[in-house]
Amino acid sequence: MTLYAQNGRPVLDEDSPELYTWTLPLRGGVEKIRLRRGAPGFVLCWLILWWDESMESVVGRTLDEWGYAKRLIRGSATVWSNHSTAEAVDINAAAHPLGTRTLTKLQLRKLRWRMLTCGGVVRAGAFYANRPDEMHLELVKGGAPVDRLARRWAKSKRGQRLLAANTAQRALVARR
Repeated sequence: MTLYAQNGRPVLDEDSPELYTWTLPLRGGVEKIRLRRGAPGFVLCWLILWWDESMESVVGRTLDEWGYAKRLIRGSATVWSNHSTAEAVDINAAAHPLGTRTLTKLQLRKLRWRMLTCGGVVRAGAFYANRPDEMHLELVKGGAPVDRLARRWAKSKRGQRLLAANTAQRALVARR
């Protein structure tokens, strides 16, 4: 029986060929994160680099950037998390615990603007009404919209830096 996550896409197993360990060339050093290969992972990694450059440093003493995890949504007994499809990421999780408001007004404005530039492809947990999840970004669309966003961002300096660190993904991101 195939399991499906909140975003409607199949849950991935640990050994799925759809998973890829991305190298993140951040300002303070290099980190790695396991996400979906190709455009979905590229979009989330690009956003991690943006966060590092525009919001706050991502590199710290604790490795608290989380990607793929085959698990249910926290507090749910039946709904699989988008982390299970490798299409969600938590950034600086220790600094932004689930259910708390920790981002500044300026950071929230920057994040809202960035989400607007994503054309509805990405959702930020900072704007959840009932339980804020300020560390969390997730893909809510798949397919062509994600591919278009990835191709656009691949042309940027940030995108080129990310693809240079992940050459195996270049053809998957730049296709079509």
